[in-house]
Amino acid sequence: MQLLADCRQLFKDCSYFTPTELHNRLFESEDWPWGEWYQGKPITKRRVGDILRKFGIRSHTKRDKEFTGRAYWKEDFAPVFDRYLPDTRLHCDTTQ
Repeated sequence: MQLLADCRQLFKDCSYFTPTELHNRLFESEDWPWGEWYQGKPITKRRVGDILRKFGIRSHTKRDKEFTGRAYWKEDFAPVFDRYLPDTRLHCDTTQ
């Protein structure tokens, strides 16, 4: 749940992240546990993907106005946020 909550914070200002960008952004806040996630070691990019797949979220290739490539897309997270973090819903405007 912590990973979902932190991803929700990251997606407030962005419509997508490549897997590497998402992984790197998780380390930006010292308040988040990802730098010392498992036995004092940081979470790996693969583990982030493994956790997100459990919620049905996968990176995939899509074309956007500015970007074409494999990424995690904000609209894929929205139903998961609504289901697991209902008190602070993220409403996606998919018309952009």
